[in-house]
Amino acid sequence: MTTKYKYKTNTGMLSYRKPIEKVEVVSETEQFVTYIQQYEYSKPQKEKSSKRSQHASFFDTYDEAKSFLITYLKAKVIDAQSNLDREKATLKRVNDLIQKEVIA
Repeated sequence: MTTKYKYKTNTGMLSYRKPIEKVEVVSETEQFVTYIQQYEYSKPQKEKSSKRSQHASFFDTYDEAKSFLITYLKAKVIDAQSNLDREKATLKRVNDLIQKEVIA
């Protein structure tokens, strides 16, 4: 029997975990994967997860996983830049206020 592996992206915990982990697959369906998760200070354990979720996604190749993360992070940067621009505009508007514009 051949051991099957998938590449798990950790989008929910990029700051704390490896961005991409190679995990051993125990079983899978179209929507779920059961795999062996190895945490740093504990025994390996079986976990079941959706193949695509807010916190993790599973891919057949490393390149697919890396491409997914790059696209995901680019979208986050665009969103953060948009939020920053909006907050800068609000700050400017508040700085430019004069007292007579304030309604009592």
